[in-house]
Formats: sequence, structure tokens, C-alpha cells
Amino acid sequence: MDSNCGVSLVKKLPDKSIQFFWVDMNKEFKIINLENSLNEMKYKGLKIHQAWTPFDIESKKFQLLIDFAGKEKLPIFIHPYKKKDMSKLIKIISNNKKVNFIIAHLMGF
Repeated sequence: MDSNCGVSLVKKLPDKSIQFFWVDMNKEFKIINLENSLNEMKYKGLKIHQAWTPFDIESKKFQLLIDFAGKEKLPIFIHPYKKKDMSKLIKIISNNKKVNFIIAHLMGF
């Protein structure tokens, strides 16, 4: 995904666009890269899309992302894919009360 596309839109329509950073949970990422991107892009939240980039909702990698979001006071927009993961996600959210989660489509609930 071309991150410059979103940045350009935010620059053109700052009152109508909020920049989120799409994290591909299947690719290796480092917190330092997220911090550098935050400083450069000034994004306002993190987006993960389990339907397009499947990942284990209970993974250490996801918890690292949650910890980073909490430290930086960023919401996490998540589009969960598997209904069986919803109870796991609810537990994760209840254990990370300092992080705001935005659940896309509420899995049809």
C-alpha cells in the first residue's frame, strides 16, 4: 500500500481526513519503525485488517502493537475476520483498558 496516498489526502483535506497507519501483521515490523513513521507521518491511529492479512489475535506481535498504541495514546482500528477470535479479542481489549479499539463492522453483531 502506498502510504504517501493517505498522507497527500490528509494534507489536502485536513478537516475531513484522519491518517491511520496500516500495519501488516504478517510482515516483520519493529517498534522503532512505527515510532519513526509516527514522527514523520503524524498518523492518529493504527489499522490492522485481519481479513486481508490474517494473524493470530493472541500473538506476542499483536500485544507489542497494543503496547505501542497505549504508550503513544493511539487507537487501534481492527477489522477482525474470524468469529471465533471475537471472544479472544474481547478478553484482550478488557486486559488493555488504556487503548481504544475501533472494531470494524462489529463482525456483523
